Amino acid sequence: VVHFPEDMILNSPIEEWPWPIDCLISFFSDGFPLDKAEAYVNLRNPPCVNDVRAQRALLDRRCVYKLLETIGIPHPVAIVVERDEKTGELIGEAAEHFEEGDDYIMVGKTKISKPFVEKPVDAEDHNICIYYPSSAGGGVKALFRKVGDRSSAFDADSSRVRRDKTYMYEPFMKTQGTDIKVYTVGPSYAHAEARKSPVIDGLVNRNEDGKEVRFPVVLTPKEKDMASTICTEFMQMVCGFDLLRTANGSFVIDVNGWSFVKGLPKYYEDTATLLRMHIMKVAGRSPMLARVDSALRMSDLVLTDSEDAAEQDITPQEPRLDRWEHEELLAVIAIMRHGDRTPKNKMKLTTQLPEFLELHKKWASGPRKEVKLKAPRPLQEVLDMTYKIIGHDGEEEASRAAAAAAAAVATAEAAAAAAEAAAKAFVRAVSEEEVGGEAAAVQAAAEAQAAKGPAQLNNRTKESILLIRTVLETGGSFDGIYRKVQLKPTAWTLVQAAEGGGVAEEVVKEVQVVLKYGGILTPVGVKQAEDLGHNFRNEMYPGEEGSDDGTHSNGLLRLHATQRHDFKVYSSDEGRVQMSAASFSRGLLDLEKGSLTPICVALVEVDSAMLDDLPSAANPLLEEAKSVLYTSITGDKVKWSPSSPKSGKEGPSPATPIVATGSYNSQPDKVERFMTVEALLAGKLPNACDEPVRNMLDDFRELQERVLALNKELEEVDPALCNQEVTKPLLVQRRWAKLKEDLWDKKHNNWDVSKIPEIHDAVKFDLIHHPRLAKSLIPLYEVSKRINDVVVPHEYGWDARSRVRIGSVVCGRLLRKVMIDLSNTLKEVSPAAEAQELALRQKNALPKLMLADPAFWGLGNAVVGSLKNLRDLFIGKPATVQEELTSPPPSPATYLADEAAASSAASASAAQGSAEGEAAAAAGEELSKEDEASEQEAEREAEAQQAQEAEEAEAFQEAEFAGLDPQKAGDLRSPYRRVRTRLYFTSESHIQTLMNVLRHCHLLKQSKLRSDTKEAEPSDPADGWTPQTSCPASVDLSDTASAASAVEPAPGPPLVCAEMERELTENPIFDYLTQIVFRLYEDKRVPQDSPERYRVEVLFSPGASGDPSKTLEEGVSPLVPLRPLHEADQALTYARLQELLSPFTVNGAKSNT
Repeated sequence: VVHFPEDMILNSPIEEWPWPIDCLISFFSDGFPLDKAEAYVNLRNPPCVNDVRAQRALLDRRCVYKLLETIGIPHPVAIVVERDEKTGELIGEAAEHFEEGDDYIMVGKTKISKPFVEKPVDAEDHNICIYYPSSAGGGVKALFRKVGDRSSAFDADSSRVRRDKTYMYEPFMKTQGTDIKVYTVGPSYAHAEARKSPVIDGLVNRNEDGKEVRFPVVLTPKEKDMASTICTEFMQMVCGFDLLRTANGSFVIDVNGWSFVKGLPKYYEDTATLLRMHIMKVAGRSPMLARVDSALRMSDLVLTDSEDAAEQDITPQEPRLDRWEHEELLAVIAIMRHGDRTPKNKMKLTTQLPEFLELHKKWASGPRKEVKLKAPRPLQEVLDMTYKIIGHDGEEEASRAAAAAAAAVATAEAAAAAAEAAAKAFVRAVSEEEVGGEAAAVQAAAEAQAAKGPAQLNNRTKESILLIRTVLETGGSFDGIYRKVQLKPTAWTLVQAAEGGGVAEEVVKEVQVVLKYGGILTPVGVKQAEDLGHNFRNEMYPGEEGSDDGTHSNGLLRLHATQRHDFKVYSSDEGRVQMSAASFSRGLLDLEKGSLTPICVALVEVDSAMLDDLPSAANPLLEEAKSVLYTSITGDKVKWSPSSPKSGKEGPSPATPIVATGSYNSQPDKVERFMTVEALLAGKLPNACDEPVRNMLDDFRELQERVLALNKELEEVDPALCNQEVTKPLLVQRRWAKLKEDLWDKKHNNWDVSKIPEIHDAVKFDLIHHPRLAKSLIPLYEVSKRINDVVVPHEYGWDARSRVRIGSVVCGRLLRKVMIDLSNTLKEVSPAAEAQELALRQKNALPKLMLADPAFWGLGNAVVGSLKNLRDLFIGKPATVQEELTSPPPSPATYLADEAAASSAASASAAQGSAEGEAAAAAGEELSKEDEASEQEAEREAEAQQAQEAEEAEAFQEAEFAGLDPQKAGDLRSPYRRVRTRLYFTSESHIQTLMNVLRHCHLLKQSKLRSDTKEAEPSDPADGWTPQTSCPASVDLSDTASAASAVEPAPGPPLVCAEMERELTENPIFDYLTQIVFRLYEDKRVPQDSPERYRVEVLFSPGASGDPSKTLEEGVSPLVPLRPLHEADQALTYARLQELLSPFTVNGAKSNT
């Protein structure tokens, strides 16, 4: 081996470089004269390990992507913003059109939205940026080569793209926080390692030797083909590239050229052997050359331990002093509610102020179009406009104005409303013939309003504009998640063209300004979620008890770092829910403190259809439940929309009393009645009675008195008593003034029951964040809780039947995903099966004829044909890529047993069919046309079902887990162990409905549901409500005894035991960070086919459901500990859970193991 001296490379002419040589190893690095190396190769034409001329393409990311596209390798689609290197001016397509918005850039006609990745086209420049959308908090994360323990830094204040050179922009891809580095040595050898992605927190994980922690992972067959193709087509025998695994497949994002694995001696030994054999081959020195490629198949090379993996693996699980001590944890599936938030609020202002009219004209696409302002730029414009309208008033003046407005609500608002009504009546009375005069009048009115200035605004308008300004100034920056201004045109006029004779133009003369704000995850909510993540790690996963801070534990963190923790987190699209998920993940995985935005974008997958959106079939059911509840409380006949919007059929009037059987009374004129708290808490509706019960009326009267008392106390707010980190005094005053107005529905002259949850949330929030604000808070909380405990549970059904029905519609998709998660966990190949498969692979010296001989397996001829795939597996052919929702290849023993059983069943079926066929032929019978039509219909239904399942499988598709390669795991004690974690963060509606299903699922079973489909109400399967999930229309499940006789509940105990059912009935509200957890265990001492082998533990916590006035430090409310819903000492098998929940999942489909 001849090393070219550096001085020779830099200063000597290529003619003086060594020659002759058998093979050249040359690769680019910083400062290397690639031009001279290319000239040397052109002069001497030596064989090269890595083609020198092809290395120039690796220096430009545009060329790399172009070549990847040419050879069919999946990669991100990028747009390029080219700039002149000297002047910095735009050139190429960007010179024709380049636009940068708040959350996007556009080049030509191509638009890319944030989050996106910005890469220099120079491949040697590793300063890459990720730009986050304002909806996730905004900001930029800069990635760079590792400096100490840092590899990235986040800047929350930056948002504009760089303009100093040419950059590529491509969509950001979610990978659940893992990058994969692939290293090839020839087209038949590849080694892959996974590491924590720098997009998460920028902290580099290093081992005791100071090296970055990486662990070998298994490549899929498709990824191996990609590695082989890249190595061949880029003409780089020794090559590295970066791979991202997403839900849409694997993508190559960079090709690095000459790269080696760090700190893996066996890899270097293999690489040296491969390089030597390749060089001997091209030099013509070895007689064994023809066998090189075939002898070095990727599947035949078994790599060994890395030094990074040499440290001790997880300690054995501590023996448990119960009957489950021999079990191993397989999966943790958790559904959680978001953390503490500010109250959600809405303000409406109808105005003709020219500033708002101009704002609508600027941002709306037409005079009749509504406009929503969420991005920072238009919101900043609205904020500036408020200063223009009302001047730079101080907070003290704003408080005085708000107090004055609150004191004169009855008179000032009535006068303002009367004036507005008169003005509208006058304007609308103008005839169309007076268009020109009307336009002049409008213009004159606008000028007059402008001349009046801020002092002439009525109190209500000024208060509303002050509120808009206060809300927009809160937080110091716009993130778009929690604040939105809508402009809805409500009146128009025609304005003649200035020149005359032209077509009159329609313009807006009045708009309704709608300000939506609140619902922000508070600092308390962030801390709650993060602390819960830390505690969840210590309590839910074995091996975590030994460390107080979790940083040196041997449980979950060790599994996660060694690629044995299959972790994914989902959220609805609400900002508070996403940030709760990010905060919890930071605590669970012990991530670095800092902004939650990078964690949210990189780890949290938004799935609105599963966790946020209500299926269209749920809306009439929820409206029906609310109508029944509101009518029962107030006695009013509440208008209820049709039960099926598509069919147009109207449902029964909820004002009609409901008797104990659950059916509607046929006497609509029956006297309405009020509900007692006790009756509603018992989950039953009383019979109609002649005299109304006044209990709830007394509660509502007391509630109103408490709200009035609080408003009087808040007329003068001491700013020192208000936690201004989460809200402003003006917002507190405005919120309670609005709730006071809304509690009594003036239009219907009755209580507005829908405002009860808002009042309860508001008083709870104030008690947590500024408890000394008013003395009226505690008594108001007590009465609001009494009423809220009745209202909220019954908004999701008035008896067991309605609650289960609503729950299966609202949460059917979520339940389906949970069952898929558990099922897929069981489908993963067990360690014993893996070891057996590896042992069988090593026996590939067995002749193929021997493998095909039935006597070798002790089986009959019937299974010979089914052994083909098994032989392929044994002789080392790559398996098919396994998707998330499909089963991996079974172990040989299971495979053959299944085939033998299937063959036996097929033989019996064939014999029976043959006998029936002979009898039919003897009788001269033929299948009738009706039978043929029936068979065709069954085939069509089966095809439709398969298509629907395929569509559902695609919707639930997840990125393939980059699991540890057990064959290269080194000294890890349990390399085959794997724990699956799935976290689902959602809102109260999904938590309430899911708990309803868990509490009442034992009252139904799937076979009964199917037999009663004709009696069920018609529904649209596309809405997520099918006959398989319909409850029998004539059955009342409010009474367990009658329900049992009518429906024949599934055998066995209910999922929720009697003690927990009593607690849930007494405390029916599921507060912030409510948790529903499924833990799946395996007892390997039990036979594989026994139902007792797999046990599921279902745990529940109502979250922060305690007294909000008794918080811990920093205002954090304690969370109720998790407890089993079922009897703790009785095993709930996976088979039993599947039996109970399958009827309530989407399509009622089962997830068989």
